[in-house]
Amino acid sequence: MEFELRPIEEDDFARVVEIYYIAFADNPLSLATIPRTPASRKFFDAVMGHALKHPTVYHNIKAVSRSTGETVGIGLWIAPKTAMSEASALPDIQPPEGSDVELFNKSFEVWGKRQSELMQDRPFWKLDVLGVLPEYQGRGIGKLLIQYGIDRADEQGIEAYLDASPKGAPVYERVGFRGSHLVEFEIDNAKREAQISISHSVNSTSV
Repeated sequence: MEFELRPIEEDDFARVVEIYYIAFADNPLSLATIPRTPASRKFFDAVMGHALKHPTVYHNIKAVSRSTGETVGIGLWIAPKTAMSEASALPDIQPPEGSDVELFNKSFEVWGKRQSELMQDRPFWKLDVLGVLPEYQGRGIGKLLIQYGIDRADEQGIEAYLDASPKGAPVYERVGFRGSHLVEFEIDNAKREAQISISHSVNSTSV
């Protein structure tokens, strides 16, 4: 395999943010809630710094080229709630300065409701963020990052879950994710299709 997975370390934070910005450059919801500013970098540093302290809960991984050592993709997985403790739960981190705060809060409220409706009380692994540099897409990197969580969910006999953009949903559906629910948000005074919530059943077709 040309690429391998490694844990994200503190020295990787700048590269992680760079890949996120590039991968979500045309995502209206991301652009409205996570402005591309120094304040957002502090937001990411706070979230990833907390995750780094609790690696059994937050599995933040990067795809690295074996030949160049370059990080070309990121996957941020969260273990089932049964692995959570009071200390590992994500603290109340405020939206970055310049964010559409109302939309930021509404989006998390809607995602939480959809997640509860779809998954109910069942345990699951959650893919929080997936991003691959455009020039490396179509080379199996996204599948490698997705499979990381699917494998762990299958080992435990539970499901995997994520919120995808309409553009990204077909990628996940090709590897066995199902149960799409379209969510609309109003961005820049226009209604846009923003997110889709889907789950991967136990032992569904793997990558």
